[in-house]
Amino acid sequence: MRGGARPGAGRKKLPVKRQVYSFRLFENEYVLIKPAQQAIKNKTSFEVIFDTQNPNGRFITRPEKKVSPLIPENPEEEAALASKLTADQEKAYRLMMSGANCFITGGAGAGKSYVLEKVISDLKSKDKQVMVCAPTGIAARNIGGTTLHHAFGIPTSILEPDKEPTLDSEKQEILDLTDVIIIDEVSMVRVDVFEYVMKILERQSKPHTNSENKKIRHPIQLILCGDYCQLPPIINRQEREVWGDLYPNNPSGFAFLSSKWQFDTIELKEIVRQKDEDFAKALNQIRLGDPAGLLYINANRSKHKLKGAITLAGTNRIVNNENSEGLNSLKSISRTYKRKQEGQVSYEDTKGVPLKLTLKVGAQVVLTANGKGYVNGQMGTVKELKSDSVIVELDDDSIVEVERTENSIQVYEKTEGKDGKIKLGLREIGRYSQLPLNLGYAITIHRSQGQTYDRVNLRLDKLFASGQLYVALSRCKTIEDTYFYGAIDESKMTLDDSVRDFYQNLS
Repeated sequence: MRGGARPGAGRKKLPVKRQVYSFRLFENEYVLIKPAQQAIKNKTSFEVIFDTQNPNGRFITRPEKKVSPLIPENPEEEAALASKLTADQEKAYRLMMSGANCFITGGAGAGKSYVLEKVISDLKSKDKQVMVCAPTGIAARNIGGTTLHHAFGIPTSILEPDKEPTLDSEKQEILDLTDVIIIDEVSMVRVDVFEYVMKILERQSKPHTNSENKKIRHPIQLILCGDYCQLPPIINRQEREVWGDLYPNNPSGFAFLSSKWQFDTIELKEIVRQKDEDFAKALNQIRLGDPAGLLYINANRSKHKLKGAITLAGTNRIVNNENSEGLNSLKSISRTYKRKQEGQVSYEDTKGVPLKLTLKVGAQVVLTANGKGYVNGQMGTVKELKSDSVIVELDDDSIVEVERTENSIQVYEKTEGKDGKIKLGLREIGRYSQLPLNLGYAITIHRSQGQTYDRVNLRLDKLFASGQLYVALSRCKTIEDTYFYGAIDESKMTLDDSVRDFYQNLS
């Protein structure tokens, strides 16, 4: 520029702490809020998101949390870690062990549960007090913890957005002792429950009075694990109208749509369940809503209905009809095994476990737990009915006795270790028992989530939920052992737009 002073010449430069940082959007200028100023001052990166629900056009800043990587203590430990985990799993492991609030996601069969179990074990070995939770009783038992409702005393009804959480003194003492909270299957946690938990943890990070009447500030690391491309949280018909009034902008109840969702995220992309790379690639395309994956699935499926395979269907009506027809076709005498229970046992604790299980010799069954000589998801045929157990011939021709198993319902409590230190422990508040199997002619896609089968027949005529097709297709190890009638078209591949956007923004 000639013949004039340069722009801004003669102006006094303000110190950083008093500067206002702004940028232009659609010819309107907005001032970034204080956290962004602080982030710029500290030379840390941050994300700015326009809050469309705020009429004043306010911006939300999310300073990026700096995380120091976990450094193994010696080369042997480094080598052992690398040999047990995939590259993605190792990255997720390091993030979780670093102390970061994080979300670990990935498709079915990516090994989320495997790496999570290792993290829980290693955190405890480093004397971290770890609370492990899940939204359902079955998911909580699978990970060796308790349900969110037991852990935090959460009401079972829909929670209003402005509802403030309450904790009794015992649960408050437990939280003041807890270092890490892990929530598995977080994709099944409704946003109202998620925000209720987050309010409690936000309160923990601020000065508050503990049981000894001392002022403390006790932040807790939160680790979430799940896959939003699978089945969404359950909002039943009776709840729909109320839900629509309270959460009009989140009809599916996804927690990641909450303003309180602020987590470092790692997606596990290497599939370890399906060994066929082409099948795994096609499944991942379908998982993310890409219809290209259907070409491989349709071309390579079994052309004939598979004998002895379990049928996966979208509704309870189809499943109940198929199981009844299969059982009624047998001429042998039936025997009914009743679920036994005592103590504090809720509906959520026993969801998916039959109150009465009626079987006949010759009935096709599916195992629902690991036991002596059998694993969860394995198929077999009933050979003999005993008073409190069943003899089953598995599909691999082995014979096992399936006995009634005891399931303990537990809550966290303060306990004293052998070294005299106060630690987290689990206390039983109830128990129930049942044979760990179900009729294996059919199962709903919702109930099949988390299981793996050798052969499946799919009923895809009544799909209604986001991710339902992906969950159904990913239950089997191979596409050649998967049968469905007719080619699948794009109309069956339902994926919520918000989920698609969420995962596209991760990459």
